[in-house]
Amino acid sequence: IFFRFLLEWPVALNCVMPAKRKAAAAGAGEASPANPVKKAKKSEKKQGKAKATADDFDSLHAEGEKYLERMDYENAIGVYEKALALRPRHIETLDMLAELCINVDRAEDAHRYLTESAKYAPDEAHAKYMYLGQLAESKDALGFYERGLAVLKQQYKDCDDDEDREDFEYDLCSACCSIAELYLTDLCFESNAEQQVDVWLQQCKKYNENFPEMHQLLGSLRISQHKPEEAKEALRKCVDLQLDMEEDGEKDHDHLPTLHSRVELCKLLLEVNDTEYCKTMLYHELDAEDKNPYLWYLLGQCYSEEGRPTTAMKCFTRAKKHCANADVPDEVVADTDACLQKLRDDHKDALDGVDPDGELTEDEDEEAEDEAEDEGAEGAEV
Repeated sequence: IFFRFLLEWPVALNCVMPAKRKAAAAGAGEASPANPVKKAKKSEKKQGKAKATADDFDSLHAEGEKYLERMDYENAIGVYEKALALRPRHIETLDMLAELCINVDRAEDAHRYLTESAKYAPDEAHAKYMYLGQLAESKDALGFYERGLAVLKQQYKDCDDDEDREDFEYDLCSACCSIAELYLTDLCFESNAEQQVDVWLQQCKKYNENFPEMHQLLGSLRISQHKPEEAKEALRKCVDLQLDMEEDGEKDHDHLPTLHSRVELCKLLLEVNDTEYCKTMLYHELDAEDKNPYLWYLLGQCYSEEGRPTTAMKCFTRAKKHCANADVPDEVVADTDACLQKLRDDHKDALDGVDPDGELTEDEDEEAEDEAEDEGAEGAEV
């Protein structure tokens, strides 16, 4: 409404102009727009102003890029907002502001910029709707996901390039999985939640039956249905698919699940007591992220479940060490401390003299157990 009023502003003023001023304006022949000399000068002035605006806009974008190189996101936002004031419908600027606001936890501002961008470029809006879905909750999130999916389906239908179609298939699978996940979380109390999860996972399967996150969500669904063996089968399939993708040279591929998704996969594997596959995944991730406290914490949980306190203590110790250098919630640190204390209380003799910062070895707990058994046997003989 505000922008429409600005566009109609001269007309609105003319409607309420007093009679004397109307007459004066009508009689001012030299200042009339019909005067060719005045009209030419006005056109030159307008062109000069447009060029100055374009130059200012470009220089602001260049300044914003410098802040981005220094990862100074707050100042970058300020500069891009000035650029947007010059060109309010510039899609690239709107998208950049949305992404930056997401990075600095300004969700409301990100929502506003994404909404504007989707409005001005609806045919390019599917990714923006998916972002909006992530920022929203429950039915609002579902609405954004469905709108993004509708745009995607049309683009996929119109696409005749094989490589582009592959990218669209990935995006379609991702959208279907986002909706399925929503029914496992925010909408889990809906009467048809389980059926909807199955429906959307089947939709995903039509585009790519080897989409890793589909199997991860299926595993999560089976856990909620108290079907641990079926859950384990689906989760193992997810691990195998991810490792195969990386072996095929897709290690840096955009289509690989995020680290957050892979950490969640390890948590699910622990829920079904599949420490073997969980450790396989965790060690694989630690090759690239060896200072991630969550990975070390989960590895410690694996060894605790297996009754291997020495290795578990070393993992929890590493988790605590890396918590100090990472932005993690206080409860994570407290939980890690609690795990270490429980190990010391339950396995005091086994952990006596063990260096918590020492190297991890696969057989150290077995060696400790053998020594304890030998000592017990000697005591019995005496």
